[in-house]
Amino acid sequence: MKIKAHQNSNSNQAQNAWITIYLKMWKLYLHARRFLIVLLIEVRKFRAFHIIKLYLIYPFSWKQRVALLEFKKRYADAIDLCKKKLQQMKTPGPKFASEIYEFLGRNQRNLNQLDDAFSSFLTAQEFNSKSPSLYYEIGLIHFMKRDYSAARRSMETAIKRGYDTASLRIHLGKVYYQMGMYNRAEDCFTRVLNVYPREGSIHFLLGIVYKSKVDYQLAIQAFKKAIEYGSDQKEEHLGLAEIYTRLGYWREAIQEYKQILDFDPDNFIAHYFLGRIYEILGFEDNAIHEFIQANKISPDDEDTKQKLTQLLSSPVTKVEY
Repeated sequence: MKIKAHQNSNSNQAQNAWITIYLKMWKLYLHARRFLIVLLIEVRKFRAFHIIKLYLIYPFSWKQRVALLEFKKRYADAIDLCKKKLQQMKTPGPKFASEIYEFLGRNQRNLNQLDDAFSSFLTAQEFNSKSPSLYYEIGLIHFMKRDYSAARRSMETAIKRGYDTASLRIHLGKVYYQMGMYNRAEDCFTRVLNVYPREGSIHFLLGIVYKSKVDYQLAIQAFKKAIEYGSDQKEEHLGLAEIYTRLGYWREAIQEYKQILDFDPDNFIAHYFLGRIYEILGFEDNAIHEFIQANKISPDDEDTKQKLTQLLSSPVTKVEY
């Protein structure tokens, strides 16, 4: 019995040792994965990385030339190159022709030639109907034309057929948002943040969704993360200022509206709502100053005129701040 108990004890110790080793390896994997994600985000900021990537993806081919022209935003030159390639190839294979038309359509879209781009993508689809990326490209044209229902159908088809990228999820999230499907939009943006947790622009989009869902605390967190991770534009501060105003957090709202004016001194919304807040708090002179600035920017706004008339004709009782 003692021998058997001793064997069981050794077996349990060995099992526990393996579990400990497994947990340590899993922890190391998570740290390595997090490091690689951060490294990728930092590397993506360098222009040279994009050029090297193009050479690795399209070594010594016409695709490389088109991709480089596209990267340099020489879209018209890229279109000419695609058309010349089509003229040179009298009877191109279906896959090759599909690739040319897809490049052509993408550059036409970049020049806002939406009808031509849509025609090119449909032609590419005829040559290679199994390509799921074309459904995303077609959906993107619908999105740019504000045909959100058609955009949703195309993008969801692309995902069902195996084409699921961060760019697609971002645009599909925007489509869901425009259609009022906030939970689905939240899911799309959250999926992207699971891969790119430090992308400020995605945190901003998520903040817009939370604000629309009237989940103000989560919206505040999302906007703050957007600013923390580099998406520090007036839109982020405007989102925060609007929420703080709705919640009655006057100090925070004033601070955010002043930040907006640092970006854009002639921002009507910032001057107008600063005037409204100062009026509520009883700071008559400050309120008049902000409404005057708002009136200079938008002289035809009736609300601003009415506020100025009221403040200039009758005093406002001061309250503690």
